[in-house]
Amino acid sequence: MKRVIKKLKEINAVFNSLFNKVYSNSEYYQTRMITENRILLKKMNRQKLNVVLIAFEPATWLMFQSIYETFSKSEKINITVLVIPYAHSTVPAGTYKDDGLREYLDSIGIPYIYGYNEKTKTWIDIFNLHPDYVFYQAPYNGMYPDTLKSSYVCQFAQICYLPYGVSITKGEIEETIHPVDFFNDVSFCFVETEIHKNNLISSLQDRGTAIANQNVITAGSTKIEQLYKNYQCSERGKYFTILWTPRWNTKEGVCTFFDYYDSLVKYTEQNENIRLIFRPHPLAFQNFIATGELTLNEVNDIKNKFSGEKFILDISSNYLSSFNEADILIADITSLMYEFFPMKKPIIYTHKKNIFNDFGEDLSKGFYTVSDKEVLFETLNSIREGKHPLEKKIKQLNDLYFSGMNASEKILEILLS
Repeated sequence: MKRVIKKLKEINAVFNSLFNKVYSNSEYYQTRMITENRILLKKMNRQKLNVVLIAFEPATWLMFQSIYETFSKSEKINITVLVIPYAHSTVPAGTYKDDGLREYLDSIGIPYIYGYNEKTKTWIDIFNLHPDYVFYQAPYNGMYPDTLKSSYVCQFAQICYLPYGVSITKGEIEETIHPVDFFNDVSFCFVETEIHKNNLISSLQDRGTAIANQNVITAGSTKIEQLYKNYQCSERGKYFTILWTPRWNTKEGVCTFFDYYDSLVKYTEQNENIRLIFRPHPLAFQNFIATGELTLNEVNDIKNKFSGEKFILDISSNYLSSFNEADILIADITSLMYEFFPMKKPIIYTHKKNIFNDFGEDLSKGFYTVSDKEVLFETLNSIREGKHPLEKKIKQLNDLYFSGMNASEKILEILLS
């Protein structure tokens, strides 16, 4: 009985919070209701719906690739890619960084609008694109100018959240990637699994944001959908190839870049049939320079070191070729482990502290977990000898989490319904 009373009190608290929020922000919610009714009327009149993808980074464009391809085929959708530069704590205040997405989209033949006038230093007003649905490449309002922030856009369009990387962590990182100020303005959240749905709802409620259960939808991963079309498991060639993806930020306490860099370089030098592909996070070098952990000269030395046949620096827009070439992934905690997992190749997880969420814990049953150099290289040598005891477990987890690769079709169906 006590549990029932406690649960009723929790429900009542959420209801009261939502009521007070609506009452004190009635004008804000009125505009959202008008937007919802406008979209409904367009559907009833069989008018095309306008979808805008706000994008800035080549490295995570994969999250949008299948959305763009699927939505472009629909006669009920007009889709626009809005490319922008972005602000970040690792670049000087008041400046915006262009990550080269225009050049990448040019190379794959996808049209776009550039949202920033570099001569006049003015931004496009997304309102003039008459959007019905807007997808953001990242849910961080600090990256955007006022005319693209979620609090402005939600007044005339419905915002759709799509993860740029799967959530496998809890605690500080989990809260960082799900900021309350953005999710207050979201109409649809499309997530990978039921675990992610429950975690997201719980995380937001714990921080005072009520989100309707029906607005968080399990659709699968658009990135995995796109990667799955292009995975290749080729025969091993001249080299046993290691792909290494350390974290970009040591403040989180899970980055092992400085722990293993010298050792991995030495290991590769000492073994003639080993090749090391280093794929840094897009923010890694600029962050390490900004924090003083590396100098510009040291970064240049690293780039020079990884410029030969055995040492490769992958800073390309698309990491699929590195996935396909790699025989093994060595990684700090990162969503790339999830994206690499369907290849059924070994993954060595370089552990520092336990911040996996429920999904991460389950997926990690298919990782070889190491906490020091000695165990790292023992594990690596064992796998090179053909010992792969987790092979069966990896297959089981693949069957559980990586079936039905049609996330973009599910999302389109929901938005059109």
